[in-house]
Amino acid sequence: MNAVASGAVASEAGGFRPSAILPLGHLARISLYWLGLTAIDGAVGLFIQNRLNFGGFATALEVGRISFLISIPTRKTRSSSDPTTM
Repeated sequence: MNAVASGAVASEAGGFRPSAILPLGHLARISLYWLGLTAIDGAVGLFIQNRLNFGGFATALEVGRISFLISIPTRKTRSSSDPTTM
């Protein structure tokens, strides 16, 4: 048995997916990592929205359109972790 196949189960697609139970420390570290990424993403979004609203970059009617155009490049990276949405 090699290191790749241990703790892995064959899936319908013919590949292997991990099925071993992670230790609590690993789960906490992964959760904190994703919490940090989400917090950074939210802070950047809030910063951009405030700059558009109060920075004089756009009129009140253009803020929504500019926010949408800014979000387009980030849509692919946000959904790349979920293979079903590609």
